[in-house]
Amino acid sequence: MAGNSGNPEAATLVLESFTQDDYQAALAEAMDQPPLNLDTVAEADVIEPYATLIADFKKRVFRAPQAQVRKVEVSKALALATPIAPHLGDLIQGYLGGNITDLKGELVKLSDNFSRDLDSAIEKANAEGADVSALRMPSARPSTPLHARPALQRAAQRPHAPLRRGDRARCSGS
Repeated sequence: MAGNSGNPEAATLVLESFTQDDYQAALAEAMDQPPLNLDTVAEADVIEPYATLIADFKKRVFRAPQAQVRKVEVSKALALATPIAPHLGDLIQGYLGGNITDLKGELVKLSDNFSRDLDSAIEKANAEGADVSALRMPSARPSTPLHARPALQRAAQRPHAPLRRGDRARCSGS
């Protein structure tokens, strides 16, 4: 919520309505994206394949911690970060399509660029009066660099080898 909102009470009510079970169930019934509360899918009017997919999603996918929830000032640094390109999806697609042959090298570059940009954003935010550090931003800097994650290492070691079943879940949750 912006501090300069003209009607913060009404805006808060609107935002809170997005977290209510009836809204979440309606979102589930649209079947275009998983609702925040995955439990609402069980009571929603959805087809069985969607319910099965969401049940699997609930088992395998976890939300990363959000550093800005613990310390709001982290948002100042995240706002100063710039998108890094190519991103992970571009690299994987390029590798599987044969345009990238050194996946590990590209992942190392991505990780290094991300870390450099994050450090720069933290420095700028602190110069503007924020009190943040990389240690206070656990969701912003993976504990295991992208290039050290097992599924991606296996893919990098085998030319054009597809990720094995279950690797996608481990990549997103590692």
